[in-house]
Amino acid sequence: MSGAYVEADALIYSTNIDLRLSGGVGAALLEKYGTEIQDKLFNTIDDTGRQIAKVGEVFECSISTMPWEIVFHTVATNNIYETKAETVRDILDYCLNICIENGNIKSVVTSALGCGWGDLSHSEFIDISNLVTKEIVTDTIIDFTVCCDNQNFYKQLCQSASKYKNDWEFG
Repeated sequence: MSGAYVEADALIYSTNIDLRLSGGVGAALLEKYGTEIQDKLFNTIDDTGRQIAKVGEVFECSISTMPWEIVFHTVATNNIYETKAETVRDILDYCLNICIENGNIKSVVTSALGCGWGDLSHSEFIDISNLVTKEIVTDTIIDFTVCCDNQNFYKQLCQSASKYKNDWEFG
């Protein structure tokens, strides 16, 4: 995917209400894995009987050529890119609990849900992530990594996480 690849057992990222892989991580997935993943996502929304996803929904959908055991396509923003902190918290809580229930997931990588094409700040995302991981990450999940593809976003994430001292590593 454009830039560095972070090895993990599960991927969490935010897409739009159309489940169209058109920006950020979704566009990188489409570029790397082709239209098979897009077609599978469209079929997933078709199976609901709706044309668009609801904010807060999570779709587990992957193809055999992807390196992750689970890929969570999440909807953190509405059609005008508004994001609620509670929605992001619920999404992370849901995804991490699924990973724990799976039993094989040791590492999770996520984008900063609701920050790139949403109005959630990186500081808010780090606060939410810190809270959720403190509450539910057990010995089952060893690594929780937040990735971004923009140097300014990276600096914002590091600055926000630095208040948690030894709870976060940077690299």
